Amino acid sequence: MDGVWLAVPYSKPDIHLPADLVEEIMRVDGYDNIEIPQSITITPSVEVDAYKQLYQEKIADFMIGAGFNEIITNSITNRTFFTEEQLQHSVSILNSLTADLNIMRPSMLETGLGVIAHNLNRKNADLKLFEFGKTYFAGREGKFKEEERLSIYVTGQLQETSWKEKSRPADIFFMKGIADRLFQLVGIKNFEFKPGAHDKLKLSMDVIFNKKKIALVGGVDHATLSLFDIRQPVFFLDINWQEVISAIRFTTVEIRELPKQLPVHRDLAMVVEKTIPYGAIEKSIETIGLPKLKQVQLFDVFESDKLGTDKKSLAVSFTFLDEEKTLTDKEIEGMMNKIIQSLEKDLQAQIRSN
Repeated sequence: MDGVWLAVPYSKPDIHLPADLVEEIMRVDGYDNIEIPQSITITPSVEVDAYKQLYQEKIADFMIGAGFNEIITNSITNRTFFTEEQLQHSVSILNSLTADLNIMRPSMLETGLGVIAHNLNRKNADLKLFEFGKTYFAGREGKFKEEERLSIYVTGQLQETSWKEKSRPADIFFMKGIADRLFQLVGIKNFEFKPGAHDKLKLSMDVIFNKKKIALVGGVDHATLSLFDIRQPVFFLDINWQEVISAIRFTTVEIRELPKQLPVHRDLAMVVEKTIPYGAIEKSIETIGLPKLKQVQLFDVFESDKLGTDKKSLAVSFTFLDEEKTLTDKEIEGMMNKIIQSLEKDLQAQIRSN
């Protein structure tokens, strides 16, 4: 009987067919040594979700325009980077070829930190990075789940010192601003930031939309940075891309002509408890239902011993507009009084006189 009998080592459980053996020979001998055929037959490509692809390209263009660099990291990584809680539902590699690559990542934070560490070791300390990728989880026996994520990493200085302005280090507020801009860009409104809790992040916040957590943002804690020998602050924004795509499929775009009337602006300063977030102020005002109130914006926060150790002063700007006619002083004062009454009732706010 013609042929060759070969014994497959236990470290190669994926070799079952003659074609698998041919592939191994090609790999060892070198793919460059294979003669290219005159014609190649291919199967039709798998249909891509054009809707998702469109928004992914839109976000990528925005991030690059904002000075970020896109990265692509390995989905297989080292299990020593993760906590016991993360490993409980992780997907392990049974016959990993190297000890460093033995698990499918349950989080994209760690692989991004690996890229940052690689750059820091080469004296590249100011980084703004983003990645579209997947995380992997094990459910019931034989059941696995993938989640699509958009992860953003910032460390070092946001801009270099120049004759025009000084350098500015990355901080949690910059990341919060990026999150706010991204969600507005894809048409997600009425989301809110709430204090969150994450094992590897400090000063973390959850982004809530329609009672679902669609993202989290925070500064990476010292213990996690030490695993990668990183000695400077790193800030992380992790977005559940699947949830975002699901949300924006049902959003609509409303187009209006420019208003013929001019908007009216009013400012209001108030003293509230330090524990009260700004979002609570917006929520209190929303409950009034003022259709002519077009914008509410915080523009100053002040703390001092005179106010009290448990107090803070917030200055808020209000923009009113009636698209049909000019608002009278009486109408504006009536709306401002409703706002003041709501804040005093809901938050026990003390209104500061001019």
